[in-house]
Amino acid sequence: MKRMIFAMLCVLFVLSCVSTQQQTNPLLQDFDTPFGAPPFEQIKEAHYLPAIQEGIRQQKAEIDAIVN
Repeated sequence: MKRMIFAMLCVLFVLSCVSTQQQTNPLLQDFDTPFGAPPFEQIKEAHYLPAIQEGIRQQKAEIDAIVN
């Protein structure tokens, strides 16, 4: 029982970190810059991996919707 509670708390912690990253990651937000260009001055190296992972997740969801 303790392991299950610990596992659930770990999952909640990871999920809370992901939502925080999405709020602060300029690659995961709509660009409100002229011509829709990315805000290059705000993008840091750490923003790329979460953005790529989110893009893969979205594409898999679209593929699953087509298949089903």
